[in-house]
Amino acid sequence: MSWGSPGDGPDVLLLHGFAGTAEHWVPLLRELDVRAHVLAVDLPGHGANTLPADGGGPDGTRAFLLDALDAHGMADTVVVGHSFGGVLALDLAAHAVRVSSVVTLGAGLPLRLHPRMVEQVLTGELDEDFLGSCLRTGTESAREALLAGFRAVRLPARDTDLWGVVGTDPKQTEAAVRVPVDVLVPAADRVVSPRKGRALAAALPHGTAHVLADADHYLHLDDPARLAGLLAPLLAIRPPAVTSRA
Repeated sequence: MSWGSPGDGPDVLLLHGFAGTAEHWVPLLRELDVRAHVLAVDLPGHGANTLPADGGGPDGTRAFLLDALDAHGMADTVVVGHSFGGVLALDLAAHAVRVSSVVTLGAGLPLRLHPRMVEQVLTGELDEDFLGSCLRTGTESAREALLAGFRAVRLPARDTDLWGVVGTDPKQTEAAVRVPVDVLVPAADRVVSPRKGRALAAALPHGTAHVLADADHYLHLDDPARLAGLLAPLLAIRPPAVTSRA
């Protein structure tokens, strides 16, 4: 799904995390008071995307994302990624010159799929109380969006290499990312340790950590207005630190 048109403002690509969908970004976009050309996609194996979650490895996932950017006329793109979507955003920035900056939320390197969440996806038996506990506010709309994402995931096996970035070599990825990266670290994150987010920002050549008090992993569902306020000043088009890459 897309909002705005080329030339409306910065090009922004939104990447959801494991068991998310493009719909997870809708509450944020309703709150975001900035002119921008925004694209949110269902990643392979998630939502309405019928491509396999581990098909083609990282090259295949990158190709899917670059095709999406091409189809929507996006060039110097700010990539915003939640959790595993943040890892994917970093991987894309490490290989694609069309990424001008990255914003991650609740991400770190390396990441592994949460075994309890994977088991629920594979069996189709969702522990709604457990998943609901990952939300800080627990509003009905946030809870339903989270559960809908989990119901739509298609994983072939518990050891799926999600989008080719499970177990990504952190040193290799971090060294290759030469664009500014704002790392949003929810201080109360119960899915990805805040320690991982702080370490990620410290390891990136142009990383900046923003520790968010009283925020949990799904801030974009819990408090989209707060996240919109944080993102607005970060969505200006900024020249990449390195304008060419071998």
